[in-house]
Amino acid sequence: MAWFLPIVAIHAFRLSVLISGTVKSEGFKIHFPNYITASEEDCMTSTETLPEKGIYTLVLSLPREALVKIGKLGTKRFPAGYYAYTGSALGTGSSSLKQRVTRHLNKRKQKLWHIDFLLAHENATVTSVIAAHTDGKAECDMNLSIKKKLRAKTPVLGFGASDCKQNCGSHLLYLGDKNIKSQVAMLYADKLRARPFVLDFAKKLACLDIPLQKPQISSNPRIK
Repeated sequence: MAWFLPIVAIHAFRLSVLISGTVKSEGFKIHFPNYITASEEDCMTSTETLPEKGIYTLVLSLPREALVKIGKLGTKRFPAGYYAYTGSALGTGSSSLKQRVTRHLNKRKQKLWHIDFLLAHENATVTSVIAAHTDGKAECDMNLSIKKKLRAKTPVLGFGASDCKQNCGSHLLYLGDKNIKSQVAMLYADKLRARPFVLDFAKKLACLDIPLQKPQISSNPRIK
């Protein structure tokens, strides 16, 4: 029976983390941010779980390099890999965050913004959405944090930043082969001091037994 006690202790430790999100030890405390996530049991990914207004980050994947015409920016090259696009929606109704994200997820729509052109590409897939309630515009601060903390690169100068007030350069960031959903969620929790809402579409595809293509990363993506 001696072997059984360590196993019980390990499971008790895991359960305490799941319930409280906090690990306590002598002299210090480690906090693991709690996320509001879609149910893993039934693979829910409904945008109805998102806040009415606030900021959001789309994590998207391109399995292969693509050339895409981005409105007046012209045709741009997008290497294979993961990208993060950060925006905000502070209105109501059709201008709410829920409706904004729902629109992003719809392939068939009138192309109004730079991100519309990229998301319309046949190989572009939104793998997750991270969002949080805010009363004011905070997307620039979050975008800059993602760029700095996760060492992201700017794939297209000016992308989604036509009205940017903080000289972001681009609101679309390139992360290479790093699926940064969890890291972005932790940045949201840390900067906003609130639990972020997370929709995991990769998990939904797994539940439906639909393979998510792994990006074929070039050894030289040629991005600054």
